[in-house]
Amino acid sequence: MRLPISHSLLVLLASLSAIAHAQEDRWGLCVASPRWTVSAPLPDATDDAIHFNADNADIEATGLTTLTGDVRMTHRDQTLTADRVVFDKDTQQLTAEGDVILVSPELAVRGPRAESNLETGQARVDEAVYYMADLHGRGAADLIERPDDDTVVLHGASYTTCDEGHEAWLISASRVKLDQAEAEGTAHHAVLRVGRVPVMYTPWISFPIGDERKSGFLAPSFGNSGKRGFELEIPYYWNIAPNYDATLSPRYMSRRGTQLNTEFRYLTERSNGNLQFAWLDDSVYEDERWLGRFRNTTRPANRTEIDIDVNGVSDDTYFDDLDNSLDVISTTHLERRIDARWWWDYGSLRVRAQGYQTIDETLTPSQYPYRRLPQVLFQGGVPDGGLGLDYELRTEWVRFDQDDRLTGERLDFMPAVSLPLRSPGAFLEPRVAWRYTAYRLDDSLPEDQREPDRSVPTYSLDSGLIFERQASARTRQTLEPRLFYVYTPYRDQDVLPVFDTAELDFSFAQLFREDRFSGADRVADANQLSVALTTRYIDTASGRERLRASIGEIFYFEDRRVTLPGEPVETREESDLAAELGARLGDYWKVDASVLWDPETEQTDRSSARIQYRRDTQHVINLGHQYREGDFDQAEVSFGWPLTRRWKGVGRWVYDLEGNRDLETLGGIEYESCCWKLRLVGRNYVTDNGTEYNNAIYAQLVLKGLAGVGQDIEDLLEEGILGYDVKD
Repeated sequence: MRLPISHSLLVLLASLSAIAHAQEDRWGLCVASPRWTVSAPLPDATDDAIHFNADNADIEATGLTTLTGDVRMTHRDQTLTADRVVFDKDTQQLTAEGDVILVSPELAVRGPRAESNLETGQARVDEAVYYMADLHGRGAADLIERPDDDTVVLHGASYTTCDEGHEAWLISASRVKLDQAEAEGTAHHAVLRVGRVPVMYTPWISFPIGDERKSGFLAPSFGNSGKRGFELEIPYYWNIAPNYDATLSPRYMSRRGTQLNTEFRYLTERSNGNLQFAWLDDSVYEDERWLGRFRNTTRPANRTEIDIDVNGVSDDTYFDDLDNSLDVISTTHLERRIDARWWWDYGSLRVRAQGYQTIDETLTPSQYPYRRLPQVLFQGGVPDGGLGLDYELRTEWVRFDQDDRLTGERLDFMPAVSLPLRSPGAFLEPRVAWRYTAYRLDDSLPEDQREPDRSVPTYSLDSGLIFERQASARTRQTLEPRLFYVYTPYRDQDVLPVFDTAELDFSFAQLFREDRFSGADRVADANQLSVALTTRYIDTASGRERLRASIGEIFYFEDRRVTLPGEPVETREESDLAAELGARLGDYWKVDASVLWDPETEQTDRSSARIQYRRDTQHVINLGHQYREGDFDQAEVSFGWPLTRRWKGVGRWVYDLEGNRDLETLGGIEYESCCWKLRLVGRNYVTDNGTEYNNAIYAQLVLKGLAGVGQDIEDLLEEGILGYDVKD
C-alpha cells in the first residue's frame, strides 16, 4: 500500500545524530549493536515516496486509515516499524503505537509511541531509547520532540558510548536542544558521571553539531614534573569567524606560576598561518618569560609564494624548563626567516632574509650563525638541452651580517654541463662545472683585502655497472660496482672568509659528492677515486628490496690542501671504509646499519645500527646503538606492544655507555575498554645541557566519542618510539 505523505517523522533520525560530535575508529571491545536496530528497507523502496506494508488496513470514508499487524513504513534507507499506525488525512496526523522503531544507517530510535504532523512537520517520540551505529553511542530520553523543521528537543536525555549495563561514563541533561539552522546544541543541567560519581556539572552549555566549529572550553590537561610541579591547563576555543579562530590556554604550574598560551589561526583565499604567544611570570626563574611564533604562507600569484617563519623566546633555557617535546628541548637555534619564491618549468628564484636566535649556552657570540640580509638564489637546469647534454646553473648573492664578526657580501656563480649515458646494465656520466666566488667585505680589513675572489673548475666522471642473476625462484640478486672520479685543482683560499661553510660528515653518500664542504666559502681540491660495491636481493613477486649491502672507499692521489681556518692539511691516502646495510627479514623485521672504519688505526670512527620488529603500528620493538669516536656511545631500546586485548605497554630507554648513565627512561601502560582509555606514562630525562634530570608523570583519560582529559602524550610517544602510532 502506498500513501502520498511526507516523511517528517523520519527526519528525526538525521537530527538526533548530531548529539555526538566525535568519532572513534574502533569499537572492537564492545558488544554488538542491539538487534532492534536492524531493520532492512523494502526491496522496491527506491524512490522518494513513502511505502507502507501491514497485515491489515482499514480505510474509512472519513479519511482515517488504520494499519495493524507488523506495520512497516519505508523511505529509501529509513524504516519505521510499529504494531499499529493511524493516519488522519484531514489533520495530516500520523500516530504509531506499540513497539515503535525508527531505523536509519546512522541512528535507531525505539519507543512505545510516536507522533508526526505531516503538514506542520512536528513530531515526537515518547520514552525513547536510541543507538548510533558509527559512534557506538546510545542513550535515552523521556521525550524527543521536533517542534519545527530545524529543531529537535530532548527532555530527560542521556548519552554514552559504553555497553548497556557497563556505563563507565554517562552524560545526562534535563533538556537538550539541537538547532540545525544555527548548527548549535544547548543543554541544561548537564552532568558527566564517571561510574556513578558526578565529576562535572554545568547549568547550561552550548556545543557545535555537525562539522561546525563553536566557541567553548576544550578538554583540560594535567600532569606532574620535577621542574614544573603539578600542571593543569584549560583551553578555551574562540571561533571568531569561518576562517579565523583562536585558542586561549591558561596553564597552572604549582612550582612556577600561571602561564597564558595563545594561538590565533587564519585562512584566506591566498594565505594561511598562525600566531602563537605564551607569557609567564616564573617564580623559580624570578623573571618574566615568553615565547612567540609567527608562521604564514601566501601565494599572491601563480607560481609565487611568500613564506614567513619567525620564532623567539625570552631566554636560553625556556624549552628546557617549560616544554616536554623531544624536538624542542634539543633546539639550539630558533629561525627567523622570510622567503619570496618564484618558480617555473626549468628553475626557481628565491629571495630570503634570515636570522637566528641562539639558545645554546655553550656557544659564544663568535660561534653564532650569520644573518642573511638578504639572500638571492637562482637554481635551474635544462635536461637534455641539446646534443644529449644536461645544463645546470646555480647563482647566489648574499649579504652576511653579524654584530661582532667580519661582515660582507658574496656572489657565487656555478654553471655545469653533463652528458648522462645510460643503458639497462650500465651508466657513464662525465660532468664539468666551474665555480666563481667573489666577495665585498667590510672596511675593518685593509683595502687590498676587501674584494677577494676565487675561480676553480671541477671535473668528474661517474660510472657503474649492474649485473643481475636469479638467486632463487623468487629472488633476484644484483651486483653493482661503481667508480666515481673527481678532479678539482688547488686554489689558495685562505684569504676568503668563512660565513656559512662547514665540512660535511663523512658517510657512504659522501663517496659520490664532488665537494666535501657545504657552502661556497671553500671548494675542496680533489684528485680522488671512489670505489664502491652494492648488492641487492629483490623479491621478484612483489618487487620489494629484501637486502641492500654497500661498501666503499675513497683513494686520494694528492693531499687535500684546502681547509677551514685552524684545520691541518689532509694527507691520508685513503678515506674511512664506509659500509651500509639495510635488510627486511620476513614481513616484520627490518635492519639498518652503517659503519665508518679507519684502516690506519683499525678502529671504528662512527657506527649506527637499528633492529626493528613492526607487525603493525601497535606492535613495535626497536633496538638501536649509535657511536661516534670521542663524542658519544649510546644504546636505545623502545617498544609499544599490546599485552592483552585491553592492556598495552610502551617504553623507551636511552643509555650513555661511555658515561655509564641513563639519558632517558620512559615507561607507561594503557588500559582500554569499550568506551574509555587510560594512559599513564612516567619519564626521567636529562635536561640543562646534560647536567640535571627531570622527572615527569603524564596521565590521559580518553572517553571515546566524547573527549580526552589529561596531557596530550601522543606526540611524546610517537617521537620516542619509531614506527609506533598511539591513535590506532
